[in-house]
Amino acid sequence: MAATEIRGELKYRDGLKKEIIIKTENNLTSMIVGIKKLNADVSGLLTDLVVQEQFCGGNDKGDLQVDDGELG
Repeated sequence: MAATEIRGELKYRDGLKKEIIIKTENNLTSMIVGIKKLNADVSGLLTDLVVQEQFCGGNDKGDLQVDDGELG
């Protein structure tokens, strides 16, 4: 039986790619745990990118700006 993996890829603006591979067992519980780990890993990478961009200065053309105001 082939190994089970959950894979994700983050592509940076400069074209570099970061592949994330979470090995799991072939059952639903293990897959759920793997998805939660993938979510945490991606969240950490994105948080690091946000912090890095804050230190590097303003927004370049094409950057996404988020409004902290309430919706509604």
